[in-house]
Amino acid sequence: MPFQPRSQSSPVNKNFEKKRMSEEYYVEKGLAANPPSDTRIQECVWHFLKNFPGLDVAEIEVDVRDSNLTLLGTFPDEQMQGRVVHGLRGVQGVRHVRDRTRILKKQEVIIPKSES
Repeated sequence: MPFQPRSQSSPVNKNFEKKRMSEEYYVEKGLAANPPSDTRIQECVWHFLKNFPGLDVAEIEVDVRDSNLTLLGTFPDEQMQGRVVHGLRGVQGVRHVRDRTRILKKQEVIIPKSES
């Protein structure tokens, strides 16, 4: 019988996703006994964002609560948005990435807030 790759909706992949969001995953990774603090996760996230090629971090806001990351702001295109969100899921200690960003349209211009 020829090799057939598993589909994205296979029971194995679904079980992995459930396990990844459970405590078992963090015990196996050694994070349950000493999970990174939200402050430490936020530092790692900012390090990732600052070193991401072509990304203007001035347009991004990050909030971490209970190891859940919320990302706000704008991206120049969908490809960069997808790559950043995917990469942030790999930051140690991040359980979930909530993407609240949007794509900057070409005709949009961001006007900085005036300090008055």
